[in-house]
Amino acid sequence: MHPFSIACLVLTALTAYTGVYHLAMFASRRDAREHLPFAFICLCVSAYEIFCAGLYSSHSLAEGIVWQRLQALVIIPIAMGVLWFGRMITEQRRNRVLNLLLIWLALLQAAVLAFPERYTLSEALPLIKDIHWGDHHWIVYYEAKAGPLLTAALVSVFASYIYLFYLLVRRYRETRSRNLALIMASQVVYFFGAVSDALVLSGVYTFIYVSEYAFFIVVLIMAYALMREFVDLDDAVRASNQNLEQKVEERTLEIRRLNEELHRLAELDGLTGVYNRRFFDEYLEIETRRARNELRHRAQLRQVEALSMNFGLAILDVDDFKRVNDVHGHQAGDRVLVEMVELIRRQIFTRDVLCRYGGEEFALILTKTSMEGVLLAVEKIRKEVDEHPFAVTGEAGPLRFTVSIGVASFVEAPEGRMEGLIGIADRRLLAAKASGKNRIVATG
Repeated sequence: MHPFSIACLVLTALTAYTGVYHLAMFASRRDAREHLPFAFICLCVSAYEIFCAGLYSSHSLAEGIVWQRLQALVIIPIAMGVLWFGRMITEQRRNRVLNLLLIWLALLQAAVLAFPERYTLSEALPLIKDIHWGDHHWIVYYEAKAGPLLTAALVSVFASYIYLFYLLVRRYRETRSRNLALIMASQVVYFFGAVSDALVLSGVYTFIYVSEYAFFIVVLIMAYALMREFVDLDDAVRASNQNLEQKVEERTLEIRRLNEELHRLAELDGLTGVYNRRFFDEYLEIETRRARNELRHRAQLRQVEALSMNFGLAILDVDDFKRVNDVHGHQAGDRVLVEMVELIRRQIFTRDVLCRYGGEEFALILTKTSMEGVLLAVEKIRKEVDEHPFAVTGEAGPLRFTVSIGVASFVEAPEGRMEGLIGIADRRLLAAKASGKNRIVATG
């Protein structure tokens, strides 16, 4: 076997392995479609390398023509694969010229298969070449001249490569892609190798064929470009995922913050900023349930701890509040309510809970205290309101208000239920109103 044949077989093994690898890549990742035409190119080049090995080891014209014909059969498929690959990477799937070139090469391939004697490689037109380099003899090529069909095929292949190179250059100017630059370099290598072989085949000068080596270089460069694209894509995906995770985390925190804010707003009265009726109902239910649980175990508690079981509820109503709305307008009434809330807040502990119960009514839950403690707190509130000038009407001067308060202690609630506790405080508030206003009712 000629040494050139051994080199071709080595190239065959490497190229075939590359083709199978990229075919597997396409099978596992159908979105990476460029791997399919590249695998097709590699497998066709592998067949071409085998036929080159056969040609180099031929010892007669008849034997050489057999291998030469086989080479001719895969030249066109290789060109079609390169155009197919180039159409994808340049994003020219709808390019009419490319599509017409592919159809034309397919027709030429069909003609070569249908009329092998027409392209003509016959012993009647021998072109035996004895290649020397200086004083060294390299090889004898047992070949025949290329017929019209084969010549037309080679010319068409060259024209296809030139047009593809033009598309690559145009695409590179748009993207400045390093991978495109590598593929363009591989096309230049192959073009010069193919031109050299065409000149040797035509008898312009004598030299060894280099297409098989040019093909291998093309395969290596294209494989490297695809690998770089895959790595770049993987890096981009990883960076995108990290960025996405960060954005998701930021968005989650933002949503959580917004939810907390919405929840907070849902619990607060929009005018006064104190808790609303919804929060009051939920909180009072929790507080009565806690107190009931402690009451069941009261005998086991020390006296100081027993105090934490009890709490008081006071419902406050601003006396004759309607007149401020009727005389001075609702905006003045709103300012009175806001100022009223600030006044009440200054008289209670931070652990106590003030809610706007509705309209000009407020509910105050005073925790961990006795009835005496509740009465002291609400009396301070009543007195401060009575003595406080509400300067909310401009030229009309400050207004004076009073509050009526109904008070109930948890221990008075039937079965320790929230509804019973509210009912008692409501009745006592009505009693405070009926008995002259500006007073506190804690019994009856």
